[in-house]
Amino acid sequence: MNGNIGITSIHPATKASPAAAPGPSSVPMQVGGHPDTVELSADGSFVIKTVLPTEHTFYDALGSTPALSQLWEWTPQFYGTLRLEGRMQPDGELVPAPSVGVTGTESLVLENVCQYFERADVIDVKLGRVLWEEGATEEKRMRMDQRARETTSAETGVRLTGFNVYNRLTNSFITYPKSYGYSFTPSQLPSGISAFFPLALSPSEHGLPPDLLTTVLRGIEDEVEELVEVLEATEVRIVGSSVLVVYEGEEGALREALKKQEEMQSPSDDAGGADDEGEEDEDMDDEESEPEETSKLPWIVRLIDFAHARYVPGQGPDENILFGLRTLLRLLKGRRQEVKRLAASSGSGRAP
Repeated sequence: MNGNIGITSIHPATKASPAAAPGPSSVPMQVGGHPDTVELSADGSFVIKTVLPTEHTFYDALGSTPALSQLWEWTPQFYGTLRLEGRMQPDGELVPAPSVGVTGTESLVLENVCQYFERADVIDVKLGRVLWEEGATEEKRMRMDQRARETTSAETGVRLTGFNVYNRLTNSFITYPKSYGYSFTPSQLPSGISAFFPLALSPSEHGLPPDLLTTVLRGIEDEVEELVEVLEATEVRIVGSSVLVVYEGEEGALREALKKQEEMQSPSDDAGGADDEGEEDEDMDDEESEPEETSKLPWIVRLIDFAHARYVPGQGPDENILFGLRTLLRLLKGRRQEVKRLAASSGSGRAP
C-alpha cells in the first residue's frame, strides 16, 4: 500500500475495489481532525486512517445494509482494512511505526477524493449543534456543549474546521487552520465561505472568475441538496461527522473538467454505422494497453467521519446533522448571490 509500510494484513471491504493507481494528490485530503491518525498511500490514491471500531462497523453497514445504500454513495469508497506492523529500514530491520496509530492496530483504507483534481481546494465542515453521542458521560456532555457554544456549532450547526485554497498567483496553497474556524461568530461565517470561494474580478486576484465560481457554487449546492434529501430518507444517528467539499482551484483544469462533465451528460451520437463501431472497437483495444488515467472532476461532496455513527431503523432521520447541512446550503447560496452582485457592479461580465 505504501512504499514505507512494512508487513501488512489487508482485509477487503464488502463493496468497491480500487481503481488503477493515479498520481499523488495535490494536497492532503485531511484539513481537519487529528493529524496523527491519517496518512496517504505513496501514490496518493488511498487514505489510511486509524479509527475506532465503531467507524469500521458503520462503513461495513453502509456496504451491506440496503436501507443505507443511498448514503453509501455519498461517502469515500471503503476498500477494507490494513494492519500496520512497522516500517522497513534500509538494512531490512522492521521497526514500530511512529505515525498512523499504534503499530498492529487496524486502519481503514479509504478513497482519497483529492486525487481527482489538479489543484484541490478542500474544506471540512463539522456538522451538528449537539456534539456528543448517546451514552456519553455527563462530564463529556457538558464539555462538548461548552465547545459548541464557544464556536458556531450551537447556533448554526456548522463549524469551518479548516481549509486549503489554491493561489494561482504564487502557485501555492493558502491554509486556514482549525484556529481560524474556531475564531468565528455565527455572523462571520459568510466571510469564511467567501475565503474558501475567492472571486477574481481582475488578473491581480487569486480566485476564480465570476462565471466559473458561480458554476462551482451552483453545482456544489445541488450536491448538498441531494445529500440532504438522502439523509431525510435515512434513519441514522451521526455525531461529529463532517461534510468534505472539494473543487478544482486551477482555472484551466476546471474548465476542462466542466467540458468533460458536459460531454458525459450529453446524449451519445448514434448516427455512426457498423464501420464506425468496428473502428471504435479497435480504438478501445489500443486504449486497453495504455495506463488508465484518473478522471478529473470539477467538484465533489462527501460525508466523512463516522466514529459515532449508527443505523437506527424506526427512529427517523438525524435532524442534528440535517440542521447543519441546511445552514451550509444557505451559506453557499448567499455566496453565489454575492458573487453575482460583485460581478455586475464591477462590470466584469454577467455571472450565470
